[in-house]
Amino acid sequence: MVLIEAIDFIYDAVRLDEKLLIREFNNLNVNYRLVNAGELTLNLPNGGDGGAAFIRTISQHKSQLVSQLYEALGGISINPAMSILIGNNKAVSPGSPPVTPVLLAAGVIILGGLLTLIGIVVLLVGLTNLAKAPLIKGE
Repeated sequence: MVLIEAIDFIYDAVRLDEKLLIREFNNLNVNYRLVNAGELTLNLPNGGDGGAAFIRTISQHKSQLVSQLYEALGGISINPAMSILIGNNKAVSPGSPPVTPVLLAAGVIILGGLLTLIGIVVLLVGLTNLAKAPLIKGE
């Protein structure tokens, strides 16, 4: 069992979400250290024993790197590196805007337009050939 003295609260900008989380950490008497991600180096604040990191960076790339660093040193990161990697594509993440149906609908409309255009061209070619064809056999 690993005893964690304090949770490293990694941030790069203190937005409303971070302020609310910090308030709750204080209300619950959670021992934490505020760590600016811009000042974070390979020497972690807790001496490199892994520890725990609550990662709240704006950049998903930065979150991924910090998470991997803590986990590589035997620590815990919230969210885990694999979760960040999988959740990186917002188009396929749960709760994301329905991008796929919109793209699918646009594709269907474009395809329908193309098929209509091809149909018109085929019809015109057919009518042109019909107009050139003799009405009576042998003419």
